[in-house]
Amino acid sequence: MPLYILAGALIVVGAILFVEGLRRARLRRRIAQTPTTPIRHLVQNQFAEIVGRISCAGSLKTPDGDVPCVYYHYELERASRGSDTGPSWETMDRREQRTAFRLTDASGSIEVDPAGARIDAPAVVDRAVEAGEQLPFGAENVVQTPVGPAEELLHKGLTKLAEKLAAGGDAKLGNQRIRVTALPVDRDAYVLCTVQRRPDGSLRAVKGSNPFFISTKSERELLGGLGRGSRTLRILGPVLVALGIGVIAAARAWL
Repeated sequence: MPLYILAGALIVVGAILFVEGLRRARLRRRIAQTPTTPIRHLVQNQFAEIVGRISCAGSLKTPDGDVPCVYYHYELERASRGSDTGPSWETMDRREQRTAFRLTDASGSIEVDPAGARIDAPAVVDRAVEAGEQLPFGAENVVQTPVGPAEELLHKGLTKLAEKLAAGGDAKLGNQRIRVTALPVDRDAYVLCTVQRRPDGSLRAVKGSNPFFISTKSERELLGGLGRGSRTLRILGPVLVALGIGVIAAARAWL
C-alpha cells in the first residue's frame, strides 16, 4: 500500500508540474507575440503589453521592513523537522495584499487594478527570525523555545507539532524565517493586461479573458526565465509520471 501511495504522489506531482510547464510556455508565447504599446496609444478592449514606473498615492507598507509598495506576499515559516538534507519548512502564517496603482511611461499614465493578476514580485525580505523578536500580525515567536511534552504543546495550540511528537517524531520548535515579496513604489514594471474604459472615460488595465501578468523584470528576463522554467517542468513532469507508473508495475510484480 505505501508503494501505491508513493506512485500516486509521483503521478499527481508530475502531472501538476507538466501543466505548469505548459502554462509558462503559453505565457512566454503571449509575451513574445505582444508588442509594447505606449500608454498614450492604448485603446479600449485592447490586449496590451505596457512598461512604466509604479506610483501610488495611498501605497501599502510591507509587514516587515515598511517598504512602500502596491502588492506584498508575506510568509512566516518554521523548520518543523530535521533531516540529513536540511529542515522541512512549514508555513505558519501567510498574508497577501494588493492595491490599484498608476503606471507611467514617457507618453502618459494608466491605472492598473491588480485584482486577479499573476504577480512576479522580487523578494524584499528573506531572513531568519531572532529570539524574542516581535513578529508582524501578532504571530507567535517560538525561536529558542524548548520542546515540551505533547500535552503541553496541545495546551499551547500547537496541535500539528504535538501529534508528531506523540507519534514518536523528532519535530523541533525554532528556526523561523520571514519571506516577503513585493512590488515597490518607484520601480519599473512590466504589465500584460486587458485595457478597459471606466465610466468617466479614462482607461485602466485589468484582468480580461487573456493573461494578466505583472512583473518588475524586463521582457528579456521574462522570456529567458519562462523558457528555461517551462522546459524543465515539461521534462521533469513526465519523468515523475513514468516513475510513478514504474512503481505501480513493480508493486504488482511483487504481489
